[in-house]
Amino acid sequence: MQGYHMSIFQDIKKSFRIEAAFDNWVNYRNTLTDYLIGLADGENVPLYFPKDILKELQLPTLAIVGAGECNDIDLKRILPYFSKIALIDMDEEAMKGALCKYGLYNCDTIIVKSISLTGVSDASYEIFADALIDYLQEVKEVITPKSFEDFAVKRLREQYENLKKPDVSKDMGKYDYVWCFGLHSQIQSLYGYIYHCFLMNLKHSLFQGQVLQDERFMDCLRDMNTLMIPEINDLLLSMSKRMCVIGSEWDTLSDPKDDYYVDTQPANPIEGAYQGIMDIRNRDYNINESMIMWPFDKERNIYYEMLIQTIDKNVDNCV
Repeated sequence: MQGYHMSIFQDIKKSFRIEAAFDNWVNYRNTLTDYLIGLADGENVPLYFPKDILKELQLPTLAIVGAGECNDIDLKRILPYFSKIALIDMDEEAMKGALCKYGLYNCDTIIVKSISLTGVSDASYEIFADALIDYLQEVKEVITPKSFEDFAVKRLREQYENLKKPDVSKDMGKYDYVWCFGLHSQIQSLYGYIYHCFLMNLKHSLFQGQVLQDERFMDCLRDMNTLMIPEINDLLLSMSKRMCVIGSEWDTLSDPKDDYYVDTQPANPIEGAYQGIMDIRNRDYNINESMIMWPFDKERNIYYEMLIQTIDKNVDNCV
């Protein structure tokens, strides 16, 4: 039974991944990397930098939070600008894959730190998926879309109540620069994806001809985002000494050729990302904002306006 559960979750996780991201994001990656390099105040150290001169005395440190496979930031290009680069993500396999992809697996400058800032991990998702399977297999009474959603919401809330937040005190104020892109929208998204994968399968079997229900489940995810996202921003800001750069999806674009700009309100707010943007705006910081287009999934015609919020701690931030 456990092996069956694991295969279900791993299949769901695999389908959640965008296979062609590295190739399809090349222009986005180059644009974003150019922008971030421009923000770094360290001097570019040539590859022939004398070994007897300590690079640590010349260059700043960097943490990339939610690094994943680093399809959006070119690790090889940013390498000469930092003395240490920490990749931080809950998915250690993805980060190691990124190092292999850029030919940097044995690079002493880059370290990999497997940390979930929320306490949610792959084990959490697997337990949730297992619970849904057990419910469908073991409950004796008639299962309806409502009872299934009731159970999913109950289990989700139980998991949140029992989350153990990681101790990241050693990372507070440790890095000159902290970069974080596309993380806020992903904090709860895999829970939502798992639930909808179950619904789509049940639609053609147990729930055939019935109205599917997900409103209360999605409301539960939104409630959790409202609680967690300010905490995530607290951590990102506390980890950085000089500058924190956060990128979040502002709105969707129906056509990548559309003009994009920061309007008063997005037409289609992205869950998690919108709360993260507004939380930063509501803090006592001088924030510089810019926008680039992110071709998230070209095959499904999904494009985002990526809003980049830069908080420079060397500037008087009290407003």
